[in-house]
Amino acid sequence: MGEPHAAFALKRKRDEICRVIAHYERLLREAQHDLAHVNAALRLFEATGEAADLPPYVDFTERPRTGRKNLTNIVEISSPEWRAWSSNSAAMGGRRRSRHDL
Repeated sequence: MGEPHAAFALKRKRDEICRVIAHYERLLREAQHDLAHVNAALRLFEATGEAADLPPYVDFTERPRTGRKNLTNIVEISSPEWRAWSSNSAAMGGRRRSRHDL
């Protein structure tokens, strides 16, 4: 004998709800990923320039010279993900920056 109509309808509804939940979980993961990038960018813009204020994926090199004006400090992105992101901004219309532009 076949499955009762109510049980079949409930299973179909369960499967539909599972698909909707999976969709929203994917959207949530994407939004969390985007938020992490925005927060990281904000930390860079809000940095005071002190080495301790920079995130761990940024290297800060001071270049003092005794008796003369110091050379410009160097700030380099050490994270491969951030380097890829910054090079992609050039492809999206932004100006590609070298380490000397910082």
